[in-house]
Amino acid sequence: LVSEMVHVSKTFGDRVIVKDFTATILRGDKIGLLGPNGAGKTTLLKLILGEHKPDPALANAPKPEPGHSPWGTVRLGANVTVAYFDQMRNALDLDATLEDFISPGSEWIEIGNQKKHRKSYLGDFLFSPARATSPVRSLSGGERNRLLLARLFARPANVLVLDEPTND
Repeated sequence: LVSEMVHVSKTFGDRVIVKDFTATILRGDKIGLLGPNGAGKTTLLKLILGEHKPDPALANAPKPEPGHSPWGTVRLGANVTVAYFDQMRNALDLDATLEDFISPGSEWIEIGNQKKHRKSYLGDFLFSPARATSPVRSLSGGERNRLLLARLFARPANVLVLDEPTND
């Protein structure tokens, strides 16, 4: 189990974003959310991942069957580790070099059980060794996305969430 949502709703003020949504996401599932800007895709992702709390269940919600979660709950699976690529690009340190951004304080990155030099790893994402010492602020929007993806993939995770990875 990655995440289970049972009759979940979310509102902001008078605006209903998610209403009575139920879903179970299992290991290996691949899910895409499509919709216009402002439709609530990011809010739903944050609900699924437990970053937003759902609205309380209605007082008249039925009692759950044995072994089932009560209405209005979100449950994350055990040992879920999320790698999240968000549309706001909050993780960018514009003053860091590409090398330091990818692997702060270390020359090496561990992918699985293998160590790789960070310049070599950046090369896997089409950054030259000379570019590895450049500041992040010198990158174009697409290059910044590649750098963020490189850092994301270098982290141990078993759930990958891409929230508008090509929005630049």
